[in-house]
Amino acid sequence: MNTRHLVLFAVLATAAAGIEAQQTEFRAPDSGFHSSLTRAEVRADQRDAFVAGLTPQKMHDGQDMHYAAGIQTRRDVRADAIQSAQLHRHDGTRSIYFGD
Repeated sequence: MNTRHLVLFAVLATAAAGIEAQQTEFRAPDSGFHSSLTRAEVRADQRDAFVAGLTPQKMHDGQDMHYAAGIQTRRDVRADAIQSAQLHRHDGTRSIYFGD
């Protein structure tokens, strides 16, 4: 009975080793691809197609970020930061998270 189990184990171990065999290095699917366009040309083509309505709006990946203009001046922001620093103690006892 033990011999039968050992033989069965050896056969299963050999089969499992064959299943686990795989290519050792990763090759990207597009590793042989060489573009004839620059990144700027591709982005310009994408922008032109978007303006012409040839691509749906949802396809845009958001890389061209648009920031809203702030209504506070730099002086106002700095004054708020200074006031906040003066109101809050460095030991954290006036923090909204104090006591958690």
